[in-house]
Amino acid sequence: MLQYSNPSNFYDGVIRLTEEAKSNPLKVLIEFTEDYTLSELREFLSDIGEVCITSDIPPFDCGRNRADLLLHNNRLEELYEAVFLLVGQKISITDNPAP
Repeated sequence: MLQYSNPSNFYDGVIRLTEEAKSNPLKVLIEFTEDYTLSELREFLSDIGEVCITSDIPPFDCGRNRADLLLHNNRLEELYEAVFLLVGQKISITDNPAP
């Protein structure tokens, strides 16, 4: 994971999305919500957190890094919830446009 600590700004940019996805990021969010349920995503986060917190292997060999992981997982869960809300709102607006 150290490659992401590279001082260049490369990893602070959008590197995984295709040009099509960059032009329509909502489609990426919709596909994401079709691929996973919130309960599946929560389970993934829980499994990852449990493995990392119970490990003495770097980078989770100190309490601060484990605490950072917990905060990160909580924020990811909030992000997942927001994605599902946004997609739901967009779909309801598309299905029932305002007069």
